[in-house]
This record gives sequence, structure tokens and C-alpha cells, in this order.
Amino acid sequence: MTRPNPPRLANWLLSLFCHPEQVEEVQGDLQERFQRRASRSDVRRAKIRYTLEVLGFARFLFKQRRRPSQNQTPIFSFDMLTTYLRISWRNLLKAKGYALINITGLMVAMTASALIFLWIQSELQFDRGYRKVDRIYQVYNRDVFNDEKTVWPTTPSPLAHELEASYPDIEMATRYAPLTLLLSVGDLNSNVKGALADPDFVHIFDIDLLLGSKNQLLADAGHIIISRRLATNLFGTENAVGKTIQIDHKDNFLVSTVMENLPESSQFQDIDYLIPSDYMFKPGSASADWTSNNLSTFVLLRQGAQQAEVNQKIRKVTARHLKGTLDNVANREIFLHSAHKWHLYSKIEKGEVVGGGIVAVRLFAAVAIFILVTACVNFVNLSTARGEMSAKEVGVRKVAGAAKGSLVLRFISEAVLLALIAGLLAVVVIWAVIPAFNELVGRHLQLDFTSSGFWASGLVFVLLTGLLAGSYPAFVLSSFQPAKVLKGPYRFGTAATPARKGLVVLQFAFAIVLIISTLVIRNQIDHAERRNIGFNKEHLLYAALPGKLEMHYPLLRDQLIASGAVVSATRSLGPTVSLNTRQWGVQFPGSVETDKNVEFDLFGADREFIATTGVTLVEGREIDISKYPTDSTAIMLNETAAKAMRLKTDQGQMLWSSLD
Repeated sequence: MTRPNPPRLANWLLSLFCHPEQVEEVQGDLQERFQRRASRSDVRRAKIRYTLEVLGFARFLFKQRRRPSQNQTPIFSFDMLTTYLRISWRNLLKAKGYALINITGLMVAMTASALIFLWIQSELQFDRGYRKVDRIYQVYNRDVFNDEKTVWPTTPSPLAHELEASYPDIEMATRYAPLTLLLSVGDLNSNVKGALADPDFVHIFDIDLLLGSKNQLLADAGHIIISRRLATNLFGTENAVGKTIQIDHKDNFLVSTVMENLPESSQFQDIDYLIPSDYMFKPGSASADWTSNNLSTFVLLRQGAQQAEVNQKIRKVTARHLKGTLDNVANREIFLHSAHKWHLYSKIEKGEVVGGGIVAVRLFAAVAIFILVTACVNFVNLSTARGEMSAKEVGVRKVAGAAKGSLVLRFISEAVLLALIAGLLAVVVIWAVIPAFNELVGRHLQLDFTSSGFWASGLVFVLLTGLLAGSYPAFVLSSFQPAKVLKGPYRFGTAATPARKGLVVLQFAFAIVLIISTLVIRNQIDHAERRNIGFNKEHLLYAALPGKLEMHYPLLRDQLIASGAVVSATRSLGPTVSLNTRQWGVQFPGSVETDKNVEFDLFGADREFIATTGVTLVEGREIDISKYPTDSTAIMLNETAAKAMRLKTDQGQMLWSSLD
């Protein structure tokens, strides 16, 4: 019968920590007990006991790893570490200029790097705090237009119900569409951001409900769910449940539930109320059919369901419903996009969701590392440059029997002490500048001084910085030969000079790359701000027209102009730079079948749009229904659209859509 062997890892640890003269004796005793246990019980339990015994000896064995002789100093002990820290502190007090330069450099680098890492952490956690995040997906559309694959995140209104009812792998599905409406309570009127949603929205994202009904949410067309923040703004300390809110001065909604404010790490952070989707997407209306892609669809997969398999099953859902309505649906398909990728993977390229914010995260992570490495290189150069001052100390200690390892510990402890001081100062600086940094990056980052994780990660950050900065100088300085150091004046640096020169070159290379990158980004921003965008943005303001304002727009416009504060005013479907809707299937004189796949962006506007926005009119005249009633069917084309339609002149041509 083969005798079982003890765990190899445990034996390796034993040989690592135990003094070579004691390994055989200690290992023999432990293995003898291991064999007795293995014969009496199962081998697995005996191996566990053997490993635990080795670990139990670890502290004792570590102390015995090197037996110091009378002329040899032990490599490590806590008393020695305390002594080295005390010596390092005295040396820093003597060399105040050296210490100040190193501490300042490390502090600035650690501050910048820590701020960047805080931002990266918030980016990586964005939209990932939902309890069921591993099963939450958004439905995307994919089709071919202009011979190119196109992906977009909006979907038809009936899709959510179809997916939930017909596909068992999908546990829940909900429609979602953000909007801003005028909410009125008594004399209080406020434009508030909210959303249209179905009842499953609350359950998919596990929204915490504080007051009111927790059943039949959003099932009643006249009910509204509001956030704790909005409840306080509208009703103060009163219980908001059962109160009435008027929307756009026409529809009354009863507050059925108060929900917790949605987290800042979520794309829904600004949503202060939820109302039923059917409020705007009424069944049977044009906005609620399969041809309109005007809202988002989120789904929750059942436990065990695989994204790839579900994608294959649902791929042609919209195509089946659009067959006969659209001429070509062969390339139309839908697919699921994981919640883990919503924030950082939103870039569309060749019909695939490939990247996006993750590129910026990686770039800034590299910048943070470069900044920290540059400061550490500066520390290395300063430390090795003043190595002559440490030469005699090293020589004396080596003559007294100090091992190289203890000298390495001596210099690393000095680097860690400097890093610790710089780290504490960096915390103070971060605390002071983080409000301005939050305003710059649009986040609400903060230092949680009550969290043990904060202090643990900070300590690890400081130790790594100290080790990175101090390791090379420690090994260089500890390699001095006592005979050369003590016999007379010692010139240090012959061997270290090439390395120092290389580090200086590396330091300047990092700095030059960062400076050039900063200048390039600044020039790009300046170009984006100053380039010709096709209209005059100076003194141009946009404001929504909620409630009764839209009905009384002509009166409002006349009063604004009469006040002298406004020179010209016009209505539009949104801001000038926003995309309102897209249209394909447009036919025009001379169009062929492939032209139906060309997408056109549509923008609705009122009279005096040209005068108000400063858009240049190349040919023809502006649309003005009040002056020319027949303009109700008129359209203005920009030069790109006219070129796509191969029109020699954009006046008097007839256009129509195959979807009408």
C-alpha cells in the first residue's frame, strides 16, 4: 500500500521559513504525525492538519530563519524596523531640503493619481449597482442603411409586451422613456425630469419604495410614483401619498408611492417620478406601433438564461412584425446589451457595440501611473545622487556585521516614511480640492474617512509608492564595499550614472508626453468651440414650453419681442443640435430602390427659424405657414440632403415617404 505524501505547498513553506539546519528535524516530526493521522482517518483531513501546523510554526520559524551570530545583525525584526524609522526621521530633519523636495513631489503625484483613480472607480461602478445587474439587459436594434450596419438603442412600444409574453427566458420587460414635464401643486410650478415606465421597471431595478402602495405599481393610468426628493420639494414634511399633482396644467395624477432617490451611480439618477407608459404611448396610436422606435426596452432574464441563446431566439421579432409594412426587413434584428456595458461600452462601430468610455478610463489610468512613476523616478534620482552621504553609514554597518538585507530594509523604510508623510498630506489636499474636481468631472466623489476599506487601500497605495520609489536606491546604496568606502574619500556614481541618466530621460519623456497630450486636447477643445457649426450660437437660448405655454406661444413670442430683451423667436421640436427623429424610405424624383435605405434626420421648426438661429439660406425662402398656407407641406433641405437626393435645385421637388 502506497503511503500518502503531505502537501507540497506546506513543505515548500516549511523549507522557506525554517533555518536549513532545522528543516530536516522539524519536517520529520510533522510528517510522522501526518502519517499517524492519515492511517487513523482520511488523508484529506490529515493534509489540512499538516498545513495548519506548518502555518502555526510560521512566526517561530521566520524568527529562526537566520541565526544571528555575535558579529552579524539579523535581517529583520520589529525593533530593528522601529530603529530604522527613527534614524530615517532624524536624517530627514537634517536634510530638510532633500526631504521637502521628495515629499512635495510624491504628494503632488499621489494627489493627482488618487483623484484619477477615484474617478475611474466611479466610472467602473456606474450602472452596476443594481441587485440583479447580471441579468439586466437593454434591447438594441440593428439594420443596414447606406450599405452600412447601424445600431440604435430605441425600440418599438409593443416590443416589451411581446418579449415578456412569448419568450420564457425573459422574466420581465419594461418600456422606458425619459421626459421633462411641468408639475404643479397649488401655486408651485416646476419643470421636473421623470420617465414613462411600465410596472416591471420598479422590480427589474429593485427601486426601494418608502411609502404608499407596493402593488399594482404604474398599473393605473392616473397614478404617479415620485422620489423622496420630489416629495420634499412639493409637499415638505407632509405625507405625499394620496396627494394630487397636475401635469402640464391639464392632467391630474394621484401620488400612489414614494420611492427612494435613485443612486448617483445610475443613468436614472435625475429621475424624480414615474408615470405609466400608456400616458403617451396609448395602444393603437401611431407612436405605439412597430414602426416607431421612440423608447427604450429593458429586460430581466431568468436565472440560468444565456444572453447568446436569448439573442438568437428574439433576433427577428421586430422583422416579423414589420414585414409587409417596410419594403426590406431582411437585415432588421434586435439583440441584448448587458447592463455591465451600458456606461463604458456604448460606442457603435460597424454595427457593433465596441467601446466608448472604457477608452477614457484606460487612458486616464495610464496617465495616473505615468504621474506616479515620474515622481518615483525623481525620488530615485535624488536618493542616488546624495548616495555619498550614506556611503560611510553603509560601510560602518557592514563592518559591524550588518547583512545586505538589513541595509535594504534601512533605506526602504526611509522611502516608505517619506511616502507616508506625502500620503497624509495628499489626503488633506484631496479633501480640499475634491469639490472643484467634482464640478470638473460631473461626479460626487468623496473620501469616506469612516471606512476601513478607505484606510486599507490608502495604506497599500502608500506602501506600493514607497517600495516603487525606494527599492532601486536601497539596493544600490546597500551594495557599497566597506573597504572602498572607509579607506578615504569615496566617489559614488560611476556604476549608477548610466542608470540615473536613463531614469532622467524616462522622467522627461513622461513629462513631455503629458504636456504634448494636454496641448493637443486643449487645441481640440478650442477647435470644437470655435469651428463653424452652421448657426450662430451666441445669445441663442432654448427653453421648453410646458403646459399652457405651448398653446399660448404666439402671445408669449409677441410679449418677448415687445419687451426688447428678445430680437427674434421661433419654435422647434428641440434644441438646434439635438436629433428629433430619423426617417428612411424617402422617395424623390429619380430615386431608386437602394435610396430607401438612406436615413434622413428630421427637424421641425416654425417661422423665423433662419433669422433666430443665423442659419445661412443658400437658395429659396424660409417656410412661413402664416404667410403662405401651402407651406404646411413644405420642407427645407440642407446641402447634404440635396446632394444625397442628387437634386440640382431644392425648390419645387416632391418628396414622400414609403412609411406614410
